[in-house]
Amino acid sequence: MPGGSGAGQEEVAEQPETGQPKRLPYDNPPYIVHHLHKKMDPAGFVQGARVWMQLLREEHPEEYSTLLKDLVDDA
Repeated sequence: MPGGSGAGQEEVAEQPETGQPKRLPYDNPPYIVHHLHKKMDPAGFVQGARVWMQLLREEHPEEYSTLLKDLVDDA
């Protein structure tokens, strides 16, 4: 998944009429993760992933447990 190409990973381009960047498509989480991976340095991306995991653990414990189980099963 790191920085690879695939569906939904197109660059966020500037809107020609305003010169402003397009809004992130919050309804497309894989796009956002790939976009962040391309734009951030590896250390910052990992730091963000740790925050994401902490939030999952604290606010969505069932999903967090399921994710950890899936990661162990895939290893």
